[in-house]
Amino acid sequence: MCGHGANDCGALKAAHAGIALTETEASVASPFTSKEASIACVAELLRECRCALVTSFGMFKYMASYSLTQFICCMMLYQLGTNLTDLEFLYIDLFIITAISSVFALTGSFEGKLHEKPPPTSLISVGPLMSILSQVIVTLATTYTSLELTKSQPWYYPYNNTEDFGADSSYENFSIFSTSQFIYIILAISFSKGFPYRKPFYTNLPFLLLTILQLSVSAYLTVYPAVFVQNFMELKPPPEVWFRGILLVIGLCAMVLSLLAEIYFVDSFICTVFTSWLDKLCGKKLKEYEKIIEEVDSDINWNPNKFLNSNKMIKVRKERYNRNEFELNSLNEP
Repeated sequence: MCGHGANDCGALKAAHAGIALTETEASVASPFTSKEASIACVAELLRECRCALVTSFGMFKYMASYSLTQFICCMMLYQLGTNLTDLEFLYIDLFIITAISSVFALTGSFEGKLHEKPPPTSLISVGPLMSILSQVIVTLATTYTSLELTKSQPWYYPYNNTEDFGADSSYENFSIFSTSQFIYIILAISFSKGFPYRKPFYTNLPFLLLTILQLSVSAYLTVYPAVFVQNFMELKPPPEVWFRGILLVIGLCAMVLSLLAEIYFVDSFICTVFTSWLDKLCGKKLKEYEKIIEEVDSDINWNPNKFLNSNKMIKVRKERYNRNEFELNSLNEP
């Protein structure tokens, strides 16, 4: 609802989004105020609101996936009698998660033409849930692969929680930590969607520079950490450098799989093909405004041009023409 006078205050307050086109009485009741008395601000408001909604959903999915990823890693290590070290927890939670969360929402709204389809408005729907589930599957596959590859090496010996009491550093710890740190970073890129509601993630300069820095530090910790870094973070890297490179490749593969799952499986299949099929199968429940739109479109008094050109009206005109033709021929008969 757009208004500029005191008589519009009630409608502006009751509307889903009220825009006051003046800074007088109407701006008090309206949540939004335009500096220019023009309805052109409606498109800009829609862009910003859609961007904010998609960003909120992305942040929610990122925090949920991060929690599940760390839960999976800890459960794998608990089964072996060990866990991530305190410094590894601190590195993940402070240097990766907190830093990314602080710049995740700085991506601006998409400046092109408004997309005809609005973003999803429910967190408990097929799209967000399948997005989180697909990332959990990628996490399980990559961390389990890195752990089993480590166990298959000739230099490997299992962690003994009796001999190494109080120390969580082990080959198992290093393999899972090395793989998971790349997953935490790529999750942010996967959920930082661009078109059609936000700008591409690389336009967010702080986010781009931070992810490059985090990927560089994670690669350093995986392939060739200095001795004092190993002692400080309680890391126990494999003796073979080439195997550390394999762990790095597994982490990069996890990044690729995460992006493919989000772009092709969730966006291109679940949110389009599968959702449309599900709506047809179960029957889509229309919202109140959608019912009003259907009623307006089918009412000749609201939309006469559309109604006159509709298939229903064409059929009615043909029936009337045939009936008039029949009556005219009946009158002309002797």
